[in-house]
Amino acid sequence: MESSPGAAGWGNVQDLGICGVVRQSISVLCTRAKLFAAIALTLTLPLCFIILAHYLAIDPLVSRIRRYEENPVVDSSLRSRITADRIRLGLLLAAYVLLVLAFALLSTAATVYSVACIYTKRPLTFRKVLCVLPKVWRRLLITFLWAFVFVFFLVGAFLSIVLFVYLVFYPLNRIVAEFLWWLVSFLFAAAIFHFTCVFNLASVVSVLEESNGIRALKKSNNLIKGKRIVAYCLYAYYLIFTAAVVVGFDFASIQLSSAVIQVLIAVVFAVLLAIVNQLGIVIFTILYFTCKAYHHESIDMLALSEHLGAYAGEYVNLRASVQMEGMQRA
Repeated sequence: MESSPGAAGWGNVQDLGICGVVRQSISVLCTRAKLFAAIALTLTLPLCFIILAHYLAIDPLVSRIRRYEENPVVDSSLRSRITADRIRLGLLLAAYVLLVLAFALLSTAATVYSVACIYTKRPLTFRKVLCVLPKVWRRLLITFLWAFVFVFFLVGAFLSIVLFVYLVFYPLNRIVAEFLWWLVSFLFAAAIFHFTCVFNLASVVSVLEESNGIRALKKSNNLIKGKRIVAYCLYAYYLIFTAAVVVGFDFASIQLSSAVIQVLIAVVFAVLLAIVNQLGIVIFTILYFTCKAYHHESIDMLALSEHLGAYAGEYVNLRASVQMEGMQRA
């Protein structure tokens, strides 16, 4: 089979389970440790530090605004401080969202592209990865925006149903209303979990195929069929480790009063979060190839290699272009 990664020394990815995908991901990271370390230091680590800095900059500001507002005597001086803090909070939140989005897109694109190049045995340098990013991040941004739209509608539907249950069932039977509330909440949590798992795989699709936005999400949803348990377990482990790092940092920062020590602790936990995040992206990239092989979708090594080379401005011959189109229709 032309798509078999055996030629690349990956074994038969079609048969990889949870442990197999994790082992293969760790093996890929170790194979090009310097490259992935450079990606982590320049893109993933800043992303993780920005996420954790939320607890050091935004949360204290929100708490201070609340204390000001709860003051029984609000004079003009205090009102001006509240206004100034609200402006700072708005600017911080805007910068936070933009920076997290930018680094998340860039780190995902860089890692997925690197893993795919290793898969196809393409020559790869950190400089080439950086040159590719401007051509890839827009595709990921479109997929992210569509994912945001879907999540927005899911949340809207959940809130509408909860409001309906509260207004209609709660006055009639409190026990039935509470049961329905828990049932709807469980279904909503399951839907969000499934969709975010699909979105992570869709991010890989957006980089490696000519699909983005809704097409990438549909493609991702179809790919995990037959591998749902593997995909769900891997994503659940990723969420657990991520939550453990964030909660651990939150607990550690609360116990410390020194700002300098809090920053040092933030750096340590940012490194841990970067490791988890980097491994998570690699795992979903390996999962992509596993799902493709499971569905017997031919991954032409030459076509994929040429497709990746096109990002770097290399010549793409007609044969590779035709084969890539065939991959999309598979």
